[in-house]
Amino acid sequence: MIASVVVTFENECDEQPVILETLASHPQIEIGHCLPGNSRVPMTIEAENPKELETVTHHLQDHPQVRFVDVVYVHYEDVSEQING
Repeated sequence: MIASVVVTFENECDEQPVILETLASHPQIEIGHCLPGNSRVPMTIEAENPKELETVTHHLQDHPQVRFVDVVYVHYEDVSEQING
């Protein structure tokens, strides 16, 4: 499953390259573009199941510089249909 989220930071994202690098090092998180002067950054989370998605989302929410994590879209892909399809 794949989720699109928008992470809102306490400060402008271009002032926080270390935080973005730290979050980007997580294997299930892909960081979108950080526009100068903006505190919001789109991200993609890839997870095997809803529990794992929740865990990664909480990982983002628990970061001290993160104000909000807004889930924009979740795609539930049924792998068994692809295998049996």
